Amino acid sequence: MKKIIFLVAVLFTASIVKAQDTPTERQQKKEWAVAEGKKNRDSIINALHLTREQGDQIKALAKEGKVKRDKIWSDNTLTDEQKQTKVTELRTDGRKRLASILTKEQQQKLEGLHKKATAKYSRQQNEPQNEPSDVLLESEW
Repeated sequence: MKKIIFLVAVLFTASIVKAQDTPTERQQKKEWAVAEGKKNRDSIINALHLTREQGDQIKALAKEGKVKRDKIWSDNTLTDEQKQTKVTELRTDGRKRLASILTKEQQQKLEGLHKKATAKYSRQQNEPQNEPSDVLLESEW
């Protein structure tokens, strides 16, 4: 009897450990999104032919934006709607600041890349797929 109880306890513990080690679907999607965002961001940076100075300015802008977004989302005095509004305002401001860093040609190239990604995303929304879509993630800007 003690052996059976011990065996059940070991199996139960092993199943708990196994469940904790297996990433959830949500975690897998998040990891995929982060990886895709970095890959897409890198391809955009290469396509725009940024100077080192521009790259440094954009990295600083992205880092600042992330800090501000995290601060907004962690502010418990705001409603979800207020948080969303503030993040949208922050994103709009970030796009304006990004445009001031880029040349006219780079701005046009970026706009074309955005349109291409938007078209691809909207097509994929209308087609059932098993794999996540290949889109630019604004959270990585």
